This record gives sequence, C-alpha cells and structure tokens, in this order.
Amino acid sequence: MKINGIFLSCLLSIVAPKILAQEQKLLVGLHALDVNPKIGIPLAGYGSTDRRLNNFFHWSGEYKESSLFKPSEGFHSLIRSKVMFLKMGDKNLVFVSLDTIGTEDRFIKDIAANLADLGIKEEEIIISATHTHGGPGTLSNRLPLQAIAVDFYKEKNYRYIVKQVTLSIVRAYHSLREAELFKSKAVIDGVQRNKWRRKEERHYDQRASFLVARDRHNGRWLGGMVNFSIHGGTMPVGLMLYSSDINGAIEIALEKWLAQKNAPLADYPVCLFMNGAEGDVGSKGERSVEAIERLSTLFLEQAAPSLEEANLTPVEAKFSVQKKKLFVGTPGLPMKGCQKGLFGKLPEWMKVSLFNLLPTHSYISLAQVGDITYMTYPGEPSTQIGYDLQALAIARGHSDPQIISLANDYMTYFTTRKEYREFAYDSCSSMYGWQGGVRIMQGHQDWL
Repeated sequence: MKINGIFLSCLLSIVAPKILAQEQKLLVGLHALDVNPKIGIPLAGYGSTDRRLNNFFHWSGEYKESSLFKPSEGFHSLIRSKVMFLKMGDKNLVFVSLDTIGTEDRFIKDIAANLADLGIKEEEIIISATHTHGGPGTLSNRLPLQAIAVDFYKEKNYRYIVKQVTLSIVRAYHSLREAELFKSKAVIDGVQRNKWRRKEERHYDQRASFLVARDRHNGRWLGGMVNFSIHGGTMPVGLMLYSSDINGAIEIALEKWLAQKNAPLADYPVCLFMNGAEGDVGSKGERSVEAIERLSTLFLEQAAPSLEEANLTPVEAKFSVQKKKLFVGTPGLPMKGCQKGLFGKLPEWMKVSLFNLLPTHSYISLAQVGDITYMTYPGEPSTQIGYDLQALAIARGHSDPQIISLANDYMTYFTTRKEYREFAYDSCSSMYGWQGGVRIMQGHQDWL
C-alpha cells in the first residue's frame, strides 16, 4: 500500500498539472446576430421636432409602436448584437456590443437569468451600447428617458431584444475555440470633434485600442474589439431608417479587412465597437449617409497598419472581472444649466427632482484581460473624465487602462465640476451633477 501510495502521488504530480493546464486553456468565441427589430418602432436618441409626431402625443392608435415619435420606415444598416466570449475553466468574461442608444441594469439581469444554465454569472457580462441614434426605441421603462428621446415602453419589444441578445451570447458560447489574443493602438485623425466645447474642438481621445483573437490551430482571425470614443449620430436626424451609424460602419470595415487576411471559406470575423469617453465627442463634418462611409474608411486607413501582425502585441491568456453596486446620486434636472433667462440666475444646487423617475444606484465593472484594464461607466462620461480615470489607473500600476462607457446601465451624462459649471448641453443632461462623476471615479479607485 505504501508503494502504491508513492506511485499514485508521483503519477498525480505528473498528470494533474497537465489536466489543469488543459482546463485553463483560453477559449474565445465571437458571434454577430442581426437583431432585426420590427419596422415601425420609433428610433431612439433625438428629441427634436424632426423625429416627433406633429401633435406631440398621438392618441388615435394609428401607429402601433409610436406615441411620441415618428415610426421607423426601414433599414440603412443592420442592428446587431455582437459578442466576444472569453472562457478559461469555469471562468467567463462576456463582452457585448449592442446597437442601441443605451442599456439598463435590469436588461443585464434578465439576460443573465436566461444564461444561468450555461454557468454564466451576471457579473461576468458587460454590455455596452454603441449609442447609435438609429436603434430601436420603446425599450426603457424610465419615464424621463421615454419623454426625451425613446418613446413609451413596450414590453414585447423589450422582451424581443433580450431574447435576441441572449441568443447571440449562446451562439458565441457554442463557437468557443482555443485562441490567442493580441492588442494594438492607433491614433485616428479627422474623424472626431468636440461637440460642446468649441474653443477646445480637438479635446477628445484620438486613440483607438484593439483586442483581436486568432484561432490557435489554424491561424485564422476570429475578430475582436475596438475601443474608441465617438457619438453615434452621423446619420441625418430626420431619416427614419434603422442604422448602426458610424460605430457599426467601423465594425464592418474592420471585419472586412480581417476577412481578407483569412483563408477562403473561413468563418467571417466579428468586431465589437465599445464606446469610450464620448460624452462630448461627435463625428467630424456633416450628418449624412455619405459621411458614415467616408469616416469609417478614413478610420480603417489609419487603423489597419496597427493591425498588421508585426505591429501586434501578444496578450497574456488570463482575465478577471469584478462588479459592484454604488450610489451615484439623487437625480434632478439642473434648472440653471437647462433654462436661461431668469432661471440662469438660480443657484447651482436648485433642481427639479427626478427622485422616483430615475435610479439613485447603478453598477460598475472592472475587467482585466492580460495587462488591459477595462473600466465601465453607466452613461456618457466626458473626455476629461475619461482622461482623469485613466490617469488614476496608471498611477495605481495599470499599464493599459481603457474606458467602456454606456455599459450595463444608462444614467445620462457625466462631467467634471469645471465642465458642469459651463452649463453646456452635457451639463443640462447631467442628472446627477458633477458629484455623480466623482462617485463613479471613487468607486473605481477603491479597487484599482
């Protein structure tokens, strides 16, 4: 028995590490699903008269999906749910890029509940809206957002989108294969502008960061993620067509470029657009269908060299993710920033309370992939907030910090204290004041 015990111990010392190594191999799955929302659902993102019904509220029931905004009339481009699924052993990290104006925390919870049988936990999912202003409305149950830009909530439309996103994640799960990761960066010029700070029109983050996956066995590119800051508002406001806008066009351009590097008949690559600190960043030039094509082509021309194999940096096959709930603030409409004249003389603290209409708490995630640190924001942070949060992460020893905004929730805009007191558009739309941005920054600081 003693000899058998020694033999068994030696055998385990040889075999166990090999078994563990096999279990801990990095698996990556990518999938893109055409969500195909129903024509007639209003587009979400603009509250202007170009999109509102003429009588503001339509009582007749002529439009089955619309009450406040004009119905959609067709498609300019696909509305997609794109997934990058990382798995090692029993650990998962699921990134989703969804062509909507935003997401909400209950959306993540409902999707996670659908995925429980696959062993995927809620905290392992990060869904970032591309913030296209050409995605389907009627998905938010928050009355102020409905009135401003998305129309009244329709349960059946919401459930349909939840079902489609769930399906895209399941398909990415079933496409998992052993892969290796690479990263790169490119500086992009001529695509962005600062929307609100005209004196600082070049105050935006020009860096595009890429995380791409390659099949370890056949060398084919599976796709990946691009992190870049830009509003999804290049389509003309009054064109009532579903569109993934400039964000989706950048994804498509990258997918086509990667596909050319693969062998014929290989699975088509999938790319996810994950928005950065885009609260004050728009596309450069006019709003037009032609501008979408022109700007996405310009983006690819500058991004492509950094995606050549010689310029890619291997990313260590390890990842982790954390998620926590935090108090963002008591929501309110800032009178001083949104109304001029007499209201402009009111004190900064005076607001119209939205306490029961918008949440006071939200969630943030911190995901580590190799040496890349992804920090989420549940809304639209300004460029400066993005810079400040990245600087904080670097000071804490994180070499490649990136911001994923509009992630897992939508709590409007976030500005710095200085920007808030400029009372530009994003100040008026900062329902949690400048203090909301500080609280989210503190939430990330606590675990960096």
